[in-house]
Formats: sequence, structure tokens, C-alpha cells
Amino acid sequence: MESDSVEMDGQHLVSSLEEPKREESVAAETSSFIPRTGPNNFLSKHRMVAAITQLQNQINFIQEELDQLDTLGESSIVCEELLSSVESIPDPLLPS
Repeated sequence: MESDSVEMDGQHLVSSLEEPKREESVAAETSSFIPRTGPNNFLSKHRMVAAITQLQNQINFIQEELDQLDTLGESSIVCEELLSSVESIPDPLLPS
């Protein structure tokens, strides 16, 4: 590449045809600090496995809760039984 440079008062001036080298080194430095989270990265695979394991644990917990709810029966029946047992026992703090 041809560059037009002029020397003026002991300073070397570069024309716009020559690309500055400093920007290339800055771009290379910043690209080395960017974390690599590509598909072949071990850390991203580990995080994915950890997230899947956590989701499986949550699914198992919710499934256990659903199984317990199936065995409890209807809530209205339980509430009626509780209400009748509470009403049948007199409260010692209330005047009769």
C-alpha cells in the first residue's frame, strides 16, 4: 500500500491512506478478554448440564407434590371435618 507522508517541523504526518496500527492492537487485546461461551467450551457445557439438572429436580419435586395432592382427597371434605371438630369442642376462654 502506498502511503503519503509529509515531514513537517520534525514530525512525521501520515495521510489517511495508511491504516493506524494502534486500533489493530486494541481490537486484538479486547477480543482476548471476551469470554468464550461457544458450543465447544467446557464451561458452557457444564452450566447447561447444571441448569438441566436443576430443572429435573424441580420437576421431580412438583411431581411429588402432585402425587400427594391426589392422595389427600377433596379439600371441601377436609374443611367440613375440621369445622365440625372445632365446633364440637368448647373454647375454655369464651364465657358459656
